[in-house]
Amino acid sequence: MKKIKCDLCGQNTEMYTSCHKNNAFIDGRTYAKLCFSCFNSPKTISQKYDKNGNIKEQIELDYSCENLLTAKELYSQGSADSLKQAKISIDAVSRSCEKCAKNKNIKQVKNPDWFVL
Repeated sequence: MKKIKCDLCGQNTEMYTSCHKNNAFIDGRTYAKLCFSCFNSPKTISQKYDKNGNIKEQIELDYSCENLLTAKELYSQGSADSLKQAKISIDAVSRSCEKCAKNKNIKQVKNPDWFVL
């Protein structure tokens, strides 16, 4: 089976989206192919819990470089096949964010098309 490389992290992927080909990712750049892990790296929701573990408050976060998941969070939510894969994606997104200008006008793509090889 042919694998595609993610344009951001360089990892082989069997599933990618091209939704950031024309719409900027959080770093302000466009990517023809973005893997599932890199795409899901931005943290878009913060939740606070009560003493029973129920969601007490849910806050929508800006789609920006300031709000990234940790590698452990990315792996735990199922957006990476391994912790190693999650770390590579988070590191690549973080490095890319270090080089970008802070842009508050980037909009999150809510329903991306996914391509599976």
